[in-house]
Amino acid sequence: MKLIISGKKYELDESMQKASLNDLYVLKVRSGMGIKSLKDNLIKMQTYEDPLDFLDEADNLMALQAMIWLCRRFAGENLTIEQANSCPLNEIGFESDEPEPEAEAAPDPKVTPPDSDPAGEPPAPQ
Repeated sequence: MKLIISGKKYELDESMQKASLNDLYVLKVRSGMGIKSLKDNLIKMQTYEDPLDFLDEADNLMALQAMIWLCRRFAGENLTIEQANSCPLNEIGFESDEPEPEAEAAPDPKVTPPDSDPAGEPPAPQ
């Protein structure tokens, strides 16, 4: 999954997996959250139909701030948690790594199914 901030994409899963112990310590001291809480909140985030419902809870807001900060730190941006989260809400989004399901192709009207008569008559019983 990718986190998108102001049009820039960040690797969310990789950022969390490769966080340094120093990053995790700062995160725990500053936010009270550890890596397990972050992962749980990321899973929880995906269950909400309306993202605003997720943002209605203080723990969820803190988790989102922590995710943003970790992603930006992993990308080499040396920012405080406050600086990393100073972007407007409408510039934050997510992108799934899962491929989009392919739309089922409509049948070609020029191709006649093998078990039908080209004149449109159903096949005769045998």
